Amino acid sequence: MNVFPTQTELIHYLLGTCTTKQQHKIEDWLDGDPAHVARLQQIATELGNDALLTETGKQEVRSEMLRLIDLQEEPGRAKLEGNRKKFAYDSGSASNGWWLKVAAMLVVIITASVIGFYNHNAPPSEEITLQQYNVPDGKRATLQLADGSTVHLNGGSTLYYPEQFTQHKREVRLQGEAFFSVTSNKERPFIVHAGNTVTKVLGTSFNIRAYGDEKKVRVAVAEGKVRVASAPKETNMKQHSLRATHITRNQWARYSVSGQFMDRGSGNISELIAWKEGRLVFFDNSLAQIARRLEHWYDVDVTVADSALASRRLSASFEQAPLPEVLKVISLALDINYSNKSRKVIFHKNL
Repeated sequence: MNVFPTQTELIHYLLGTCTTKQQHKIEDWLDGDPAHVARLQQIATELGNDALLTETGKQEVRSEMLRLIDLQEEPGRAKLEGNRKKFAYDSGSASNGWWLKVAAMLVVIITASVIGFYNHNAPPSEEITLQQYNVPDGKRATLQLADGSTVHLNGGSTLYYPEQFTQHKREVRLQGEAFFSVTSNKERPFIVHAGNTVTKVLGTSFNIRAYGDEKKVRVAVAEGKVRVASAPKETNMKQHSLRATHITRNQWARYSVSGQFMDRGSGNISELIAWKEGRLVFFDNSLAQIARRLEHWYDVDVTVADSALASRRLSASFEQAPLPEVLKVISLALDINYSNKSRKVIFHKNL
């Protein structure tokens, strides 16, 4: 028993975008019953939208139909190429020649008017206006996008996003750090531009850290799978594809600020996304890195007065801790001193 194709499959068949397997399936279905051909013709008519053709165009379509019908009388194998779809039939075959003749006529309808149909129904072309959401240092915020996706933004971050996404994709731009919980939609990928990287997903949750004052972009996945790549350069699209990497749950990838792939790793990423729960976590970070984190977390200016101290490393975790408490732990753990006046922190050697 033949499986009845869906309307979507039949549309792809008419436009020549279906797989070989789908093509054979539909052609077997067409062979089974003249009513099936009528169904295909109905869909083609709806796609073609005859009213969109000019009178001259209609006459051209009719003439081309008559010419194609005459092909049935020619011996041997004839081949018709439409705008997208190719049909072939053997005029000596009684089993399939009759419907392939009709299919050939449908190609003419599609070729002549489907482009006009889509142009007629497409929304007017206009430049997309992006909204800008800023989160200052020392703050964190949560934003819900038009598709239902949720974005948690860390301090010192900015998200650029449209009020409404387009029909084919969901695209945003990030400066800073954000955790995305993306609503699944296989028809509209979710794309995040951050630094010189492009992260593409269909529906998952992941974290991107891309502060302008840091030398790398890091993408970490909590659930699902994402594709990360360097931002494409018009002069070298092949290079763009070679620098792409796929990461899944509890994996991360790092790129340089210029978009060069650095490395990838795996493990429990809870420490990398702890910030959205209000936890400040240092995992084998240098004092120079810690200084940048403190600036975004507490909205202060932090200076490491002695370059020899910048490479000292620390692992620690703080939950809703005030700045004085954090500074005290850092100074004791790294055997250094500090001053904290007028929102300016300076780390220096013990006297």
